[in-house]
Amino acid sequence: MDKCDMLRGQRKTRLLLLLGLLIALSFLRYALHRAVHQARAQKSTPDKFALDSKGCRILSRKIEEKATNRTRIICSQEQKFANGHKCCYTNIFGVFGDDNSFRLGDACRPMEELLVPESGMQLRGNDVPEFIRVSCGSDENVHFRPFVPFKDQVEDRCNKLPKRPHQVSVLLFIIDSNSRWRAEQEFPSTMETLRRMSAVNLKGQSPVGNDAFANLVPLLMGQAVDELDDVCGWPSPRPERPKFDQCPHLWRSFAEQGFRTLFADLPTRAAIFNSQEGGFASPPTDYYPRPFFLAAEGPSGCVGRRTETSVLLRYVQTFVRRFASSRYLAVVRVARSAPDQALSEALKTLRRRKQLENTVLVVLTAGEIPPKGAVEEFLPLVSISFPAWFESKFPAAMTNLRKNSEDRLTTPFDLHLTLKDLAEPSRTLNAAHLSQRQAEISNLSPRGVSLFLEISDWRNCSVAHVPRRWCPCLNPKPGLID
Repeated sequence: MDKCDMLRGQRKTRLLLLLGLLIALSFLRYALHRAVHQARAQKSTPDKFALDSKGCRILSRKIEEKATNRTRIICSQEQKFANGHKCCYTNIFGVFGDDNSFRLGDACRPMEELLVPESGMQLRGNDVPEFIRVSCGSDENVHFRPFVPFKDQVEDRCNKLPKRPHQVSVLLFIIDSNSRWRAEQEFPSTMETLRRMSAVNLKGQSPVGNDAFANLVPLLMGQAVDELDDVCGWPSPRPERPKFDQCPHLWRSFAEQGFRTLFADLPTRAAIFNSQEGGFASPPTDYYPRPFFLAAEGPSGCVGRRTETSVLLRYVQTFVRRFASSRYLAVVRVARSAPDQALSEALKTLRRRKQLENTVLVVLTAGEIPPKGAVEEFLPLVSISFPAWFESKFPAAMTNLRKNSEDRLTTPFDLHLTLKDLAEPSRTLNAAHLSQRQAEISNLSPRGVSLFLEISDWRNCSVAHVPRRWCPCLNPKPGLID
C-alpha cells in the first residue's frame, strides 16, 4: 500500500469517527431535550395542563379546527293585529297524561276581556290565562302570547314557609352543545358576558355519558340513568311510554322549600325528557311553557316573526322580573341554534336591571358527544356567577368552590349537590356546618361532593364514577368503571 492510500484510509477513518460523534451528539441532544420535556411535564405548567391534581391531569391543547357553522333560523315578518278585524283569544292548556300534546279552550273570548299591560305583570288568580292563541279574522292572522301570572296555589305554598337570611334564587341555563371549546366559538358574546360577571368556570368538569340525557339526569336528579329503575320505576315495563313524574328532580326539593319553579326545554321535538322518552303526566314545575310552544312553534322554529328561543328568553326574563324579590329555581334548556346575541342580551338586561342581585346564575353545556376527537371537544362548560354579597357571607364555601374549580376533577353529580346547597345556604354553608360535613367525607370517597366542600386532590375517574370511555385524565388509574 503506497503512502497516498494510507492517507486516504486515515482520512476516511477520521470522517467515520466524526460522523459517529455527530450522531452520538445528536442522540444525546435528543435524549436531553426529551428528559427536559418530561421533567417539565411532570412539573406541569399552565400551558401544558388544563388540570393538574394528584389524581387527575388533563391536557390543555389548542384546537385549530373551527366548529362547524350552526343553522341560523330566520323568521318572516309577523303580521300585526289587523285593523278592522275583531280579535279573540283562546286559552292553551296541556293534556294530562300526554306531554306531547296541547288543547285549546272551548270558546274564543273577546280581547276586550283581557285587560293586561304589555308586560303582563298585573295578572293574578288561577283563572287568569297563562298561554293564549289570538285569532283576528282568519286562520292566517293568528298570534300567540305567554304570560307569567301569579298562581294563588303556588304563592300559598311558598308563603307558608318563613323567609330565611341570605336566600338566593337559582337560574340555570343549559345550552345543547357538547363542550366548552365549542361554546367559546358559537356563543362568544355570551361567554364574554359571563366573564364580565366574574363567573367561576369548572376547568376539570367531565361528562359521565355520551349525550345530554346521560349527563343531565345526574345533574337534575343526582342519579345515574341505570339507577332510575330502582329509584323511580323508569323505564316502566308497561306498554305506554314511561313518565318521569316520580323521579327525584331537583325542582321537587326546591318546591318543598318554598321556591317557585320553572322548567323549559326547546325545541319541543328534541326536549330532553320527551324526544325518546315519555315526558311527564302532569306539569313537573309551577311554570311549564311546553304546551304553549307545542301550539305556537312553526316548522321553521319560529313563533311569528321571532325565533322560539327569543320568545322563551323573553318569557324567562318576565319570570325573573316577577319573582326577583322571591325565591325561584328556573331550569332552561336552549338549542345549539339559539342566537348567541339574544342569550347574551337577556343576561345583560337582567344584570343591568339589577334582577340578578340575589340569584346564582349557572350556564353549562350538555349535548351529544362525538365518538372520536380530542379531550377538549367533550369537556363541558360549567360557568357559575354569584351575587356580589355571597362570598362575604360564605367565605369558606367560596374558597372551596374556587379551589375545586381550578384543580379538581368534577362531574354532574357534584353540581347536583352544589345546587341543593343553595336551597338553604344559611344552614348548609355556614362555617360550622361545612367543617362537620368536611369531616364526614374525609375518610370516604363519595361519588358526588358539593363544590362548597374541598374535593380530595387524589380524586380520579374511578372515585368520581366517570366511565373509562369519558375519563379525561392522563394515565387513568386501574379500576375504572366501563
